[in-house]
Amino acid sequence: MIVLGQPAKKTLYTVADGVHRPRRETERRWATSSQNGWVVTWDPATLATVLRNPGAGDDAGCKIVLPSFGKTPPAAEACCTLSGEPTDDGGFTVVVVEPPNGSVLWYCHVGSSSPAAAWEKVEYDVKTLLG
Repeated sequence: MIVLGQPAKKTLYTVADGVHRPRRETERRWATSSQNGWVVTWDPATLATVLRNPGAGDDAGCKIVLPSFGKTPPAAEACCTLSGEPTDDGGFTVVVVEPPNGSVLWYCHVGSSSPAAAWEKVEYDVKTLLG
């Protein structure tokens, strides 16, 4: 049966650890290059930006609070990588690169004993860099 005038309600779930948890459809996620499945998430309601390891379940080490992207995060199609594993000593850097034809790079260094610094947003022109 189709009811006109009522949009269909959709619920997304995250199941990486075998537990079904509702996830807001508006939350943005970027998978990282990490072998352990780390994901950067951004919540538009709270502006919170977090690095999560969904495979670690509810373990305290599975969530690292990052500085907020604010109201204008990277594009949903952006790629994300880490300079090392978040569990290693000495800190690591999170790098987010806008889509392939983009010209924006975001990065944030997360130290082992200090809170994460602010995101740095760098705009560049590939033609100028290669020219």
